Amino acid sequence: MSLYKRGKVYWSYIWINNVRHSRSLKTKSKLEAIRREIDFRNELDITRHKKSNINPEMRFAELVTRFTGSSLAKPYHKERIEMLLPYFGDTPLCEITKPLAEEFRRYRIHKSGVTDSTVNHDIGVLRHILFYALDNGILLINPLSRVRMAGIRRVRQPVLALEEELP
Repeated sequence: MSLYKRGKVYWSYIWINNVRHSRSLKTKSKLEAIRREIDFRNELDITRHKKSNINPEMRFAELVTRFTGSSLAKPYHKERIEMLLPYFGDTPLCEITKPLAEEFRRYRIHKSGVTDSTVNHDIGVLRHILFYALDNGILLINPLSRVRMAGIRRVRQPVLALEEELP
């Protein structure tokens, strides 16, 4: 908690990148202080991101180019990116949403006949790339940070009785 009461007035101390930002919230009410602290946090976030290179209109293909050029891209990611680019390549980052991910899931299963598990891996890489954009200041939030993955079907293993086994 970053709220402290000094005398009769609440103060807020927020640490961002090892820099302390403090402000008197000029209220005696704790509920009002919490509201003002949220506003203070939002104000700090906005000023911090104004200095970065936020570009939600960037195309997914351009972000993938940056990602593959970084040291974070593994061969596994590059393999999955080949499945993502035909669908998301020309899509601006601001238009990638959870419903679009579900639409991709249906498209991929219908077109290729792959399992839900395979599509979960594809969406996981998509989410990882969007986290890369978040870390580099290209996006403010990751729209797929809490995307639900499809449940994986269990394949029943047959159990044979002793009489059914071959000698």
